[in-house]
Amino acid sequence: MAIHDKARTELIRNHQHEYNCWGAMRGRCRYPKNPSWKYYGAKGIRVCDAWEHSFAQFLADVGPAPSWQHSLHRPDSARNYEPGNVCWATPLQQTLDRACVRFITAQGLTICIADWAARSGIDEATIRSRLKAGWTPEEAVTTPSLLRLITAQGQTMWLAAWARQSGISEGTIRSRIQKGWTPAEAVTIPSRSRRRRR
Repeated sequence: MAIHDKARTELIRNHQHEYNCWGAMRGRCRYPKNPSWKYYGAKGIRVCDAWEHSFAQFLADVGPAPSWQHSLHRPDSARNYEPGNVCWATPLQQTLDRACVRFITAQGLTICIADWAARSGIDEATIRSRLKAGWTPEEAVTTPSLLRLITAQGQTMWLAAWARQSGISEGTIRSRIQKGWTPAEAVTIPSRSRRRRR
C-alpha cells in the first residue's frame, strides 16, 4: 500500500463519523437515487469542489465533530455545502431558527458558535455576550470562563462570598470581569444603584 493510501486510511479510521457524514453529504447532492436527492441535488444544492474531491480538505475546513450526535448543518439552506456555510449541530440545534446561527473565525477555523462552545468548554451564552461586549472572536473562544474563585485585595474567596461581602451581585461581578475589569475593581467599586441609595 502506498504511503498516501496509508495516511488516507488512517485519517478515515480516526474520523469515521466525519467521513460518514462527508459521504452522505456528497450522496444526497450527486445521486438521483439517493432518498434525500429531492431535497438537495434536485434543488441545485452542490458540494464545493474542494470538498467534493477531498475528505482531508473537508475535515480541515469544518473540523472534527464535537460528538457522534452532531451532523452537518447549513445555516443558509439556499447556499451550497461550502466553507462558511457548514457547521456541526445536534438534532436540537438543527431545529432552532437558522437565522440565530453565527459563524466566527478564530485560530484559523471558521465554525458556528455552538461548535466553538463544544470545543472550548465555554458556553454559547458567554461567547455571545463577550462578542457583544466587543471581545475579538479569538478572545471570546480562548479565554477561560470566569472561575468561581476570585483573588482580590490579597484574599481568595468564592464569587458568592465576594458578592455577600461587597454587596455587589454575582452577575455584576462576573460581567465586570468579562468586560476586562480587574478582580479588585469588580468586587470593590459599588454599583450605580447602590451609590444612588446612599
